[in-house]
Amino acid sequence: MSVLKRRHGCLTAWLIFLMMVNSIAALAIILIMYAVSIGNEEVQQAVLEYPIWVLPAMVIICIFDLGCLVALFRWKVWGFWGFLFSGVVALPVNLAAGAGPVMALWSSFSGPIFLAFVLNIGKSNKGWPQLE
Repeated sequence: MSVLKRRHGCLTAWLIFLMMVNSIAALAIILIMYAVSIGNEEVQQAVLEYPIWVLPAMVIICIFDLGCLVALFRWKVWGFWGFLFSGVVALPVNLAAGAGPVMALWSSFSGPIFLAFVLNIGKSNKGWPQLE
């Protein structure tokens, strides 16, 4: 007999928000890479200063994040640790993309920090203790 798990609305909303942001970001970056590949000069000039590996790395990070968020939605604790790990990987990618140190730290770790907070709010439906 399995125990019924209940997540509170803030956790559900935050997970859905993060899934939407990562999906949109991955799609936008793929479209940027396509525009560069077909020779769009405006887009090429905008991303010319990036190392060639930055955009594909960002897409991979977004897709990895989506997998981790789905795991969290299914109550898997490794989803949180994977999401945090992707922040560590994203930090040098963000720096290589031209973000300043503060912005790179913020964009890499704000999601995992807020996720940790949201997982620990609530009483009987607190998310963190329910993760497997």
